Amino acid sequence: MLVLSDTQVMSSNLVNIFRFGYMRFDGIASIAQPISVSDLGTESPTGTSQGNTPGIIIGGLFTIGDASTPSQFQETNSFIWQDTVAWARGRNNIRMGAEAKRHQVEVNAPFLKDGLLQIQTFDDLLLGESAAQNQSPQGISNITTSRGGSGFFRRDERYTDFAGFFQDDIKLTSRLTINAGLRYEVFGPPSEIHGELLTFDPTIALASAPASGTLSGFIVPANFSGSLPVGVVRSPHDGLWNTNYGDVSPRLGFALRLTNNPTLVLRGGSGIYFDRLSAGMIEGTLAQQPFSVRQILSAAQNGPATLQKPYSPLLPPNSSYPLFQPRVPGGSLLVNAVSPRAVDPYMEEYNLNLQYSPARDFLIETGYVGTRRLHVAGTVEFNQAELASPSQPINGVTSNTVANVAQRVPFAGVSPQSLYNDTRYIANYNSLQSSVTKRMSHGLQFLGSYTWSKALDETSGSNGAEFYELWLSTNDQNNPRQAYGLTDFDRTHRGVLSLIYDTPNLREVARLSRRAFSDWQFSGILVAQSGTPETIIDNNAGAVYGTLSQEHRAQVSGAPVSTSGSLFSRVINGYLSPAAFTSAPEAPFGSSAADTDFGNSAVGMVRGPGQGNIDMAIERQFSIEGSSLHVRAEFFNLTNTPNFANPNRTVSAGSAFGTISSTSNNPRVIQLALKYAF
Repeated sequence: MLVLSDTQVMSSNLVNIFRFGYMRFDGIASIAQPISVSDLGTESPTGTSQGNTPGIIIGGLFTIGDASTPSQFQETNSFIWQDTVAWARGRNNIRMGAEAKRHQVEVNAPFLKDGLLQIQTFDDLLLGESAAQNQSPQGISNITTSRGGSGFFRRDERYTDFAGFFQDDIKLTSRLTINAGLRYEVFGPPSEIHGELLTFDPTIALASAPASGTLSGFIVPANFSGSLPVGVVRSPHDGLWNTNYGDVSPRLGFALRLTNNPTLVLRGGSGIYFDRLSAGMIEGTLAQQPFSVRQILSAAQNGPATLQKPYSPLLPPNSSYPLFQPRVPGGSLLVNAVSPRAVDPYMEEYNLNLQYSPARDFLIETGYVGTRRLHVAGTVEFNQAELASPSQPINGVTSNTVANVAQRVPFAGVSPQSLYNDTRYIANYNSLQSSVTKRMSHGLQFLGSYTWSKALDETSGSNGAEFYELWLSTNDQNNPRQAYGLTDFDRTHRGVLSLIYDTPNLREVARLSRRAFSDWQFSGILVAQSGTPETIIDNNAGAVYGTLSQEHRAQVSGAPVSTSGSLFSRVINGYLSPAAFTSAPEAPFGSSAADTDFGNSAVGMVRGPGQGNIDMAIERQFSIEGSSLHVRAEFFNLTNTPNFANPNRTVSAGSAFGTISSTSNNPRVIQLALKYAF
């Protein structure tokens, strides 16, 4: 990291500061994997017996392999130019400035190159048979889901941002100060210098597909250099979406002193804050034709899979790329797309705060803080199969079964587990925040705070990936509002106390007592908070829609969800009650119990265990003729109390459901330190 700064003092009340910054990150992650494909007796997604063994997930038990990605690297170069002017004039304190950023991001993440297999039970692993071999009436093999990828995954991305702001602190009276500001930002959409970005737009895609296949719906950027097959559209710009030029952010705040003795101040403010969409959205599209392909087959679609040959059909070898794969009737082309109409997310923030100082070294605060987030990035499985009926058939189908999912999807030839990144979601946060601050006097200072809050959104409870902006709604993908509920990180109550105490210097006592009891410092941090919400998942629910099974909520039976007794007994005997949930409901116009609909449990319906922790430090200072020696002991988790992690929330995990198998904190850790100051 390099920063160059130039400060020019124009006059006593006018200053200009120019800065240039450069930052570079260069990192690689590689997973040691001694087990080869041939050692396990299986094959890679392209059908070879070379390379690492696929990642294998045994539901509720263990995971082996490298989770399908043997290594990945990212190199980032960022260039930043800033200029800020500060001008004080009368009652006004004005600041204005501008900023430009240029980011170069080079990434190579060969997702699913080694393959990833999801297997429900250990017995299924031992059998490893196809649906025909195990005679499954639902046509499901012992390999529940097979994921694989092939092709080229490197991308050289570019991002350009501009911003400007104006702010004025106006002291209207001796009691009232107004803070007003305006910020304007332009977040350039990501582009790739070789034009190797491709997305899919359902709004321009044909619903049906001829036997010869179609590429309708696919879009390449303007700088794509290859020839375009029939059906593929060239975008008018290099970026994945249009540049948004309307990100104007006003901010307004005030501070009003109501009384002087004791001091009572009312503060408030509101503002709009825009946010750049994550570069991770690009990484989610790396496994995308024509440069690479990713395939996910589940349930009946994966019926032919065995442990020896888990990928059917096989993926093309690297020598086949670039390769446009048309969607064909009954096909399962997996698409991971980004909306060409994405907009920048923004947050409306507002607060009102009352500060009271009953004494010179005390401050008591209480206030309301709220936020409303709009156009939040997330992901939808846009090709969720529709429900057919005798009165409303779909492509001649009048029933809803696992076997006819491909006939009921809105876009023929595209997997119902295909993903579409869009800025369609909302989130809200409201809180009452209070604190008591004692500034240092008589050797003691502390800060105690308490927050009572509630956070809601539409994408919590899913198993998506936050770092790719791939949070999904659970259950019905076409209705995100039905998934509106407590966020995964919501904590109703949170209290924190931090304090420092210096023992008095006992100059008037005997020398031995003074040396024994003076120059000590005690400090500590105490935290107590509610547990986080849990959304109960049933991998066997929602089968008729063909979407990702780990995003389907369970069906409640009406019995209490939480078990009773002490936390210790609940950890030992089960934190959640299996009797609270029942089999997923059968889909309307289905043919068997395996053709299930979504469950009716709510998002965040139960909370995990609460958490508490105490950290403490003791320090003694010894004065040595103008210098000092400091001896310090630090105790993390002083009481050695375990904080338990959330329970297993997957009903279909069998006996593992509802159990707690780990803690979320470390045991007691003690550190000793010695410092000599001279």
